[in-house]
Amino acid sequence: MKAKSIKGRTRDEIQIALRQSMNDGFKPTLAIVFLSVSQDRKAVCKVLSDVGIKIFGATTNGEFIDECGRCQWPVCSRMLSWGGR
Repeated sequence: MKAKSIKGRTRDEIQIALRQSMNDGFKPTLAIVFLSVSQDRKAVCKVLSDVGIKIFGATTNGEFIDECGRCQWPVCSRMLSWGGR
């Protein structure tokens, strides 16, 4: 199994991050998505499902803060791929 995380503030940022994460041949099959209720859930789900990723999701009680402690992310996704893809 291989795993990668992506994050973004908008549907477009998620789509760009997803494409970049797949540049090396990574083909995720499942995404565990943490999504702020202020985000367009259907649009983010469509980005993932359009490339065949199954979605397991949850809402959050706030935004995610990255390692620097400054940046807040309304969408964070951990993507998994079985079989080394």
